[in-house]
Amino acid sequence: MAFVNLDKLLPRERMMLALCCLAVLLAFGNWAVVRRLHTRLADLSAVIRDDSKRLEQNYSIIAKTDEVQAKFDSIKAHIPAVPAIKPTDALSTEIEQMAARCGVSLLDRKPQESVRTGCFEQSSVRFEVVGDQEGLMKLLCRIEASPQLLRIGRLDLTRNPKAGSFPLKAILNVTAIAEAP
Repeated sequence: MAFVNLDKLLPRERMMLALCCLAVLLAFGNWAVVRRLHTRLADLSAVIRDDSKRLEQNYSIIAKTDEVQAKFDSIKAHIPAVPAIKPTDALSTEIEQMAARCGVSLLDRKPQESVRTGCFEQSSVRFEVVGDQEGLMKLLCRIEASPQLLRIGRLDLTRNPKAGSFPLKAILNVTAIAEAP
């Protein structure tokens, strides 16, 4: 009830009361606002330091670009050129010839969509072949060992119990990588 009768306080006491209230408000403001801002700024400073380190690393990598390009050009001179093939026709012809040499019959082929990555083009063709186990294994080995950078992306192998001389059916997704025109 001391605050009810402020008129009885002397001017000096009123001033002291106002200063005490101001000190309490400043202390609360320090706790509520300033410390939280300080913590947030410290967190942001840590993020900035980490990003600055990453930025310096990126600048050092960018500075080495000419050196890396020169090394790439010197190495590229020693690598034989990738044979230029027409995406699906040459691939289909190559697989047909391999299948014939391995004693495997080619039932169907379906060209897939080509994907271009940088200076290379990746062409895929889905083949359906039937043959015995030995012939299919020979075909798979020849595809993987081809100098035309052929790779088997997917292989589905099923047994056909009704077929007499060709008990296995395979569906191959063969991918060729070549320089883009």
